[in-house]
Amino acid sequence: MSCLTAFNRLLATYRKQDKIEENRFKKEVAVGNLDIPLKISSKGVPECTIDNFLMIMQNDPNYQNIRFNVLRNAPEVHTGKTVRLWNDTDLAKSKRYIEKKYKLHHETKHDDALRIFFESREYHPIQELVDNLEWDGVERIPHFLTEWMKAEDNEYTREVSRLIFAGGIHRLYSPGCKFDDVPVLIGTNQGEGKSTIVRWLAIHDDHFAEVTEIDGQKGVEQLEGAWICEIAELLALTKAKEQEAVKSYITRQKDKYRKPWGRNTDELPRRCIFIGTTNSEQFLRDKTGNRRFYPVKVNSSGYWLYDHEQECRDYILQCWAEAKVKYDRNEMPNYADKKLMEQYKAAQDEAMEDDWRIGAIEEYLSRQPVGSHVCIRQLKHEALSPNKDFPQDPTPKESQEIAQIMNKFDEWKRIGLKRIPGYGPQRCWERIERKDEFVEVEDEPPF
Repeated sequence: MSCLTAFNRLLATYRKQDKIEENRFKKEVAVGNLDIPLKISSKGVPECTIDNFLMIMQNDPNYQNIRFNVLRNAPEVHTGKTVRLWNDTDLAKSKRYIEKKYKLHHETKHDDALRIFFESREYHPIQELVDNLEWDGVERIPHFLTEWMKAEDNEYTREVSRLIFAGGIHRLYSPGCKFDDVPVLIGTNQGEGKSTIVRWLAIHDDHFAEVTEIDGQKGVEQLEGAWICEIAELLALTKAKEQEAVKSYITRQKDKYRKPWGRNTDELPRRCIFIGTTNSEQFLRDKTGNRRFYPVKVNSSGYWLYDHEQECRDYILQCWAEAKVKYDRNEMPNYADKKLMEQYKAAQDEAMEDDWRIGAIEEYLSRQPVGSHVCIRQLKHEALSPNKDFPQDPTPKESQEIAQIMNKFDEWKRIGLKRIPGYGPQRCWERIERKDEFVEVEDEPPF
């Protein structure tokens, strides 16, 4: 081996060792210049990993004013008393800031780390507020509608008052739980404060929403940030398909939704309740499926409410404090008291749209003895036709409506095919002996 070859090999070894020492020095300098313990590569720069991006977000003071509002299902920027939604400009600024200060740039890894960071910063604004309320021990919940909406004071009204707060507190601490009861405030006059009181129940206007759309993404977006939702226009829908859509919407326990920055569709548990308001005393048009609506007539004044706004708001806060205490004690069931079923039905029947056929059929049925049978065609001919000598057969739509009316009568039980004199084999109802005794049910009642 020549002297030149040996010299070159020795020089290469020294250069390699020098490079290692240089990188070690750069790494020590890089670590020393950073307040955050990032993972540094052998070249003396932070490694471009999701963990490093996440470490920056979790420890850099500039990210500590970011929180994820689970009620809004969106990240927010908190600056003093100001709260605003995180936006695309914030996203771009975050990438620029990390690239400039930490020499890291990777769009996908930055965004993945941000999603993890958002999840770690979750909070619920209403939960935080209610958790800090202190109940004074005075029972107010059952008297809420009587005290502030001047509703009649009875068992039914007190239970509907309780349902409002039971539903709200359960959806607050058990999102997605079953709660499809809808209290409905009925006032025949404008300016009675129905919408106002519903909005005040949300504590802050940011957590109140008036729902007017139920289809697709819009129907879900309206619920973002909402805890107490008012449905007014939806109660005025008259078409059968529209009514079915409303019932399906309010009974849903989860909503499917894709976040603007997300790749996949999420299932969001319902965190809100619905309260109806209407000026119509007879707003129920569907002859079935009304069990979820609890109508209450109110006689309040919007002017009077605003004159006592602070007192009312304080009362509402104490109601939520009471609801939380009773929820923690398992004393706040999220379903209606089964002992009042007859009163629920009476209130719902009173709110039903007038249908002259109900009275005519009821009169005809009252003359039928126990054990007798009737069919739809028979009812159309003998109870509803204006000219008994030239009776008309029911249309398919009429047949469906007559069947719905018949299902309202507890003393008539639907049976299979039976031959009816003059009408041939027909699907029938049989009159049974009505039993009025109350049957105790251990679990949640099926209503």
